[in-house]
Amino acid sequence: MAAYEPEWVNPISAHYRGYDVWEIPPNGQGLIALTALNIIKGFELLEKDAVDTYHKQIEAIKLAFADGEKYITEEAKMSVSVSELLSDTYASYRRGLIKEHALQPEAGEPVGSGTVYLTAATIFQWTLITITVLLLIKKRFIPLFQAFSLKIMSP
Repeated sequence: MAAYEPEWVNPISAHYRGYDVWEIPPNGQGLIALTALNIIKGFELLEKDAVDTYHKQIEAIKLAFADGEKYITEEAKMSVSVSELLSDTYASYRRGLIKEHALQPEAGEPVGSGTVYLTAATIFQWTLITITVLLLIKKRFIPLFQAFSLKIMSP
């Protein structure tokens, strides 16, 4: 206990309907609350105590908890950044999953810079025949289009 040193952190925040909401950064669950608020802020909630309002709030919270369960750990060890999880683009993508009926929430893939690897190599050449392989690997680039593809081309 004598060797304990407090860790000073910078809080994280989200803007929600005119308010800045601040939380402690991961590894706590404040990021889940901010993610849920980011999802909800894109809905027009007409009545406070309406079934539709409750439904959208509950579904947004379910999605935020699914993301939290998959991604939240010590901030230095997170596979995605806090800014990716709190981005408006990612919130819009998650919001689009909320429909009229309840869903079984699964963690999403935040849009980030990700990794794109592209390489080409000639693997066979004989007189007039040349076979070139083009390899494209995209990781965490676009949520709906994760891909590993191989294409054989000839000139």
